[in-house]
Amino acid sequence: PLASQPASSPALDRTVNLLTQFQRFARDFWGVFGLALSVMTFLQLLLPTMPAGVLLAWWVGQLRRLLGWGSLWVVVALGFLGLWLLQRKDLTGAGRIPWLRILLLEVGAFASMALLAVFGGTDLLAAEMGQDGGIVGWGLAELMRVLMAPFGLGGSLWRALLLILIGGLSLFLGLGLAQRLVNLAVQVPQ
Repeated sequence: PLASQPASSPALDRTVNLLTQFQRFARDFWGVFGLALSVMTFLQLLLPTMPAGVLLAWWVGQLRRLLGWGSLWVVVALGFLGLWLLQRKDLTGAGRIPWLRILLLEVGAFASMALLAVFGGTDLLAAEMGQDGGIVGWGLAELMRVLMAPFGLGGSLWRALLLILIGGLSLFLGLGLAQRLVNLAVQVPQ
């Protein structure tokens, strides 16, 4: 005897069709949202006296307080994420996401915020007002001072040099510049 298949309900079929149609546009929606948020955040950071809505003003205020000038990294990240979502054809291949490069770029961004805090004198009051590297940058710079002080390297110069090295190397590798340099070196005839 043939196994009976459960009858499909029309309501379930309509729901599945509706969700399938929205799934196609979800990537586009989030891409446009990321780009729009990036542009609005950038404009509000650049022109703080410009009128803004309550939510945008709160968002930018929190970014500025926490990250200081590092807020611009969030603007760049949101912009790239929005573009990536709009251009990407297939998001199912999780192996294609360059996680190591993303991690290196994050290390470079955090190192730059700590460096800004060191250049600003590692001042907590300035960090709370959203200057330099914000509270996050101040915390990282202060952590470095505490960790490096037992070795006699807690001064601003040593912290700045180490942060320049860490941030520069992370950004150099994260942006793929090292691979491009290797490719150029291999192509040069000897």
